[in-house]
Amino acid sequence: MAERRAPGLLATIGLLTGLRFRLFARRLTGRGLVGTFLALLFALGISLGLGVGAYLLFGTLPQIASSPVWMAFALSMFVFLVSLFWVIWPVIAAQVDEAYELGRFFCYPVRPLRLYLVQTLAALFEPSVLFFYPVLIGAGIGLSQTLAPGWAATLGLMSAYVFMNVACGRCLQNLFLNLMTSRRSGEFLFAAFLAFLGLAAFIPPVDASWLFGRLGAFGSTSQDMALLVNTARALGSTPPGWLAVGLAAARAAEPRAVYSSAALMLSVGGAAWLLGLWLLKRFYRGGKGLKLLPSRARRKDPRAWTSAGVKPAFISDTLWAIFAKELRTLFRNPKARLLFAVPFFLLILLKVIGAPQLFRYLWGEAWFAVLLTMLGFYVLAVLSGQFFSNGFGYDGYGVRQVFLLPASPRHWLIGRNLAHGLLAAVQFVGLGILLFLFVPGAPQRGLALPCLAFPFGLLVALGAGNLLSIHNPRRFHFDLSRRDRPVGASFAWMLVALGACVVSVMAAIGISGGSPALLWLTMAALPPLGFFFYLLMLPRAQRRLSAEQERIIEVITAG
Repeated sequence: MAERRAPGLLATIGLLTGLRFRLFARRLTGRGLVGTFLALLFALGISLGLGVGAYLLFGTLPQIASSPVWMAFALSMFVFLVSLFWVIWPVIAAQVDEAYELGRFFCYPVRPLRLYLVQTLAALFEPSVLFFYPVLIGAGIGLSQTLAPGWAATLGLMSAYVFMNVACGRCLQNLFLNLMTSRRSGEFLFAAFLAFLGLAAFIPPVDASWLFGRLGAFGSTSQDMALLVNTARALGSTPPGWLAVGLAAARAAEPRAVYSSAALMLSVGGAAWLLGLWLLKRFYRGGKGLKLLPSRARRKDPRAWTSAGVKPAFISDTLWAIFAKELRTLFRNPKARLLFAVPFFLLILLKVIGAPQLFRYLWGEAWFAVLLTMLGFYVLAVLSGQFFSNGFGYDGYGVRQVFLLPASPRHWLIGRNLAHGLLAAVQFVGLGILLFLFVPGAPQRGLALPCLAFPFGLLVALGAGNLLSIHNPRRFHFDLSRRDRPVGASFAWMLVALGACVVSVMAAIGISGGSPALLWLTMAALPPLGFFFYLLMLPRAQRRLSAEQERIIEVITAG
């Protein structure tokens, strides 16, 4: 009998790529036909809109099509922004899923380099990146009618651009995998936060006033044209800007510059790919050197959080012990730290690109209150999907403590809600303080909106989350090696609850009629309403928790 040979490189890539997409198809169809159809319809609608917008930008606007300076500026800014969001999107979305789970394939007799190559190929067709392809296709079709760089050059340069973005995005994601699982991730995040804060403080923000102040007349003076030329030249010197440089060189029939731009993008992508592989291997092998990865945890006094000098007098010892335990669990959770940190970096990025000027133009004197309110509901939506609607999932086998220890289910629910509520409140207050520091003269008009809408939404989310955590429990993986997607039904109901809160807030704004005093009066009724809803849901959740304890333990400990 002839001895069977191991599959070659191409055969291995084909087998693992097929396995990867079968896993993706199973995950997609697991939502049911209706859920899959609605998700695809929503994604296709957004993708089509982005593609059409990119085509209209480069194919139909006469100001851009007829001016080489405007074309260079618009194209450089376009590719820079697309690349920026493409690279940081995996981190913003906490995108840790099958594409990053190299560990699950370690049991196969395949070298990690081949595994990572297959995962990179699969990453080119992930749902998150499919939103970027229509943008490039629309821009390519539009440029073919105006800039006319040629299809061969456009396809080659954009392929190198796509590879560079995917490789850099995965490298950044793998870096965060290492940082967030380190016991010093708090120090790393704080150092990065200070660095970005210094960047935002010392670098003047982008002047966006021309977007709404004199858009029609902008570019009519030599100073305006010089600003566009200098901006295009600066963006063209960045790795994303090499695409714009290459397309312009193709238009000018300069093949050496085209090949140079493509080679530079491939070089950056290759370096990012190798660095990402190294970081991911360090992550799954525990890491050595540089003290970047998980290390032995420091021993802490378990009574530090429950000392009599810290505990408020009106909280019982049992409730305080549960609250302290849940708070420690959240602070030790790398996903919680990541979700806590991301909005602060987004806010710094908004400041650097001059977004406050645009918000002031769109929303008038109430822009500060509207932006802070939107940030608050963003915080609630993100935390609801991972924690509020899956309150028992991250206990794992420790979920048995809920029923074996003498604490009542009511104490467990309230203690858990206090920890989750404190995390959300600290994040919201921190965002408000940071926004205040960024814009010292921010108007105070409408502050009743965020100050009263956030606690209202928080109480409703916690009350609904208690029932949903019991009705749809799911095992929560404590580390970042896998992404925990919330149960579709639970997250949908949480979005419905938050949507009802938004409608209530808008109704209160409408009743106030623009009067600041009346706005405070109408909004003041919302937090008590949210507290009443929480008290209404709490006994029901308590009864369900006592009645379904065996099912909850079985579901969570089975994963």
